[in-house]
Amino acid sequence: MKGFNYRQKDIAKLLRKQKAMVKYKLRMPKKIKIKGGQFMKKTIFVFLFYFVFSMFNFAYPQQFKKYKVTTANFGYTIKYPYDWKITNIEGHLQLFAPKSSFDNFRPNVLILVTDLNSITKNFEEFEDLWQKTILAELPDFMMLDKGKTLIGGKIAFYYIYSGQKNDKTFKYKRYSIKLGNFAYELIYEDREETFDFNLDLAEAIMQSIKIIK
Repeated sequence: MKGFNYRQKDIAKLLRKQKAMVKYKLRMPKKIKIKGGQFMKKTIFVFLFYFVFSMFNFAYPQQFKKYKVTTANFGYTIKYPYDWKITNIEGHLQLFAPKSSFDNFRPNVLILVTDLNSITKNFEEFEDLWQKTILAELPDFMMLDKGKTLIGGKIAFYYIYSGQKNDKTFKYKRYSIKLGNFAYELIYEDREETFDFNLDLAEAIMQSIKIIK
């Protein structure tokens, strides 16, 4: 296509700039001057090139490590990629992917454990309460899919839904598992446009959970 006939050294130059941006967190390169009025096409091409390259590290097969949570009332293990960051607040985890987009948002997985006796009478009421809460708190909430599956041999309810946050559309997948008097929630959050692209890795993290008590 006219305007897209890059020479080998031009492609090598783009690759060097991309690697430098990832390694040293440099700003995006300045506008590229294109002869023949093809600036818009070149801009779109370069944007897509950076977008795909920056998402590559997220989708590429990962090495995982195990994290164990043990409290007086519950415990579980989870596996997650080596380059992800993890925070632990009283056994509730949030795992963040490396920064790979052009803002501060990072795809993440949240793990919450709730004592059902402290909130409601049973698991069904807990799920109903969650749906009412998310409907009230997430603007433009839309339920896209829901059903049942198995995670680690245990029945898990799942929900796929979307909503607005900071004037942008986000998409979520949530699993909910009951064991004893506790509900385990696993929630993957990502931008709507990259949700499907990153879903396999998020699924691998969530489905690795092993409840140990």
